[in-house]
Amino acid sequence: MNKQQFWQLIEQSNKQEEPIEWLTETLAQKEVAEIVDLEYYFQTFQQESYQSRLWAAAYLLMDGCSDDTFDYFCGWLIIQGEETFHKVLESPEYLAAYITEENLGEEGYPQNEELLTAGFDACTLKKTGDIK
Repeated sequence: MNKQQFWQLIEQSNKQEEPIEWLTETLAQKEVAEIVDLEYYFQTFQQESYQSRLWAAAYLLMDGCSDDTFDYFCGWLIIQGEETFHKVLESPEYLAAYITEENLGEEGYPQNEELLTAGFDACTLKKTGDIK
């Protein structure tokens, strides 16, 4: 899997009713090397998003932002897709115009904790047939 394929998979997952569940199940059908590749790109983009300006924007949006919460925020940002991810990194102020009720997490915040374990969950599902 290359960077373009990573973003294509993210875009495809966004068209699903349950994006992370779909992503996990789709990954579980692939070779372990492809799951590792996805995890590599996810970690790369997670690292890229560790910027003080972005953390400050997340802090203001959520009325506080711990380090774990920022990880979940970065997961949410990545799952929004390549275009949004890069726009927000370039200008965190873009979040003010981008965020709507439709693209917030279940709690009403821009967070996605599930994406952080999608690669691990896919490997577990592939090996055992169950995520738990």
